[in-house]
Amino acid sequence: MAIFGIAFGIRIAAILWVGPSAVGFGDAPDYLATADKVCREHAYPDRGNLPFFRAPLLPAFIAVTTFCRPERVAVVKVALAFCDSATALVIGEIAWVLFASTAIATLAALLAALDPFFVFGVVEVRTEPLFMLLLTAAIWLFLRAIRDMSMLIFILAGAAFGLAALTRPAGLGALAFAAIWLAFAGGAVKGMARAVSVAALALGAILALGPWIARNAVRYHELILVNDAAGFSLWRGSHPEMDRIARIADVTEYRRAARAFETDLTQATARNLEVPGASPRARSRAWLAAGLENIRRDPVEAAAFAARKAWNYWRPWLNPQEHGRMAVFGSAILNIALYALAAVGLAQFRRNDAILFGWIVAFLVVTWLLHIPHQVVMRFRIPFTDPLLLIFAASATVHLSRWGASNPSSSDPRPRAPSS
Repeated sequence: MAIFGIAFGIRIAAILWVGPSAVGFGDAPDYLATADKVCREHAYPDRGNLPFFRAPLLPAFIAVTTFCRPERVAVVKVALAFCDSATALVIGEIAWVLFASTAIATLAALLAALDPFFVFGVVEVRTEPLFMLLLTAAIWLFLRAIRDMSMLIFILAGAAFGLAALTRPAGLGALAFAAIWLAFAGGAVKGMARAVSVAALALGAILALGPWIARNAVRYHELILVNDAAGFSLWRGSHPEMDRIARIADVTEYRRAARAFETDLTQATARNLEVPGASPRARSRAWLAAGLENIRRDPVEAAAFAARKAWNYWRPWLNPQEHGRMAVFGSAILNIALYALAAVGLAQFRRNDAILFGWIVAFLVVTWLLHIPHQVVMRFRIPFTDPLLLIFAASATVHLSRWGASNPSSSDPRPRAPSS
């Protein structure tokens, strides 16, 4: 609870510094407007400021935490700060499941409490704090379920994965990976237990996703798991103009080109693609076809663009086009240190549990690959990677400190007098 208090206090201070009611993030007004429409009209909008409707859990979270007064932005930020502070504790719990070490679990939770990328995720109205809490909770429950072979915990894990997907559709990829791994490479989970475990995980996911899927089926007469954003996301992530914009060095020109893409180009494409009265899936299919056409038009350049996005996913520094030099330099130092320590911790963990080591590495790789066709920025990566990287960085730090304590001569070459 002390760590939770530290985390919450730092986040509240950051919110006060930036401005409790400030709304500068591009998608924030749309989430607030969606919550407002739900509260005032008891209806969910068919589209937002972009040509799809938003995943429902953040607007629902805003409506509930503000008692249907979404204009109370400060309340939303405090609620998200609470979620992010709780994430630090869940990270500590994952560390305990993996290492059964109080020192590693405590340090991992403390690192998460102090992580500046986590802290500044709550100064705006974004999906990251809520999504990361639900995703890390799902991973914690999933690993506990494997350890304890508890069908109830598998159900809870599936529900947490489902709720994460309702916050950000990318969570569906994490859910699918967990189910497929459990079905085909579950390690110690064998025979009938494996089938029952997969069924329990699926049941939990259905319990979380089912009501929203049913609502979409009644409203649109279509199977829509979360929303209809996939086609637009592929079009945007594969458009050569996005590649050109990403390589503009001049900050002023970069911002002008980005605004033009978000307004002029997107709106013009929408007018050409969308048919009035089209269903959400038909709308998404039209954008998907346009995205595939982006790739077919120049496959070589599309492959080069994908390679650049693959690098950007792991690029340790913030985007210089959007952040000052000090922020870029500081982020590089922090992330390079995190990557290095996490690599050491992972290598150590492989000797302890090769099966879970394989799951964690595969999870990091698969979620990385699933992001590449779409827009890739650091804040999309962080909820998938950094909770786990912090845990293994904490493990490496604890082991290195113990090694140093057990080898005093390594830091002090002077001979020691014999004890009396």
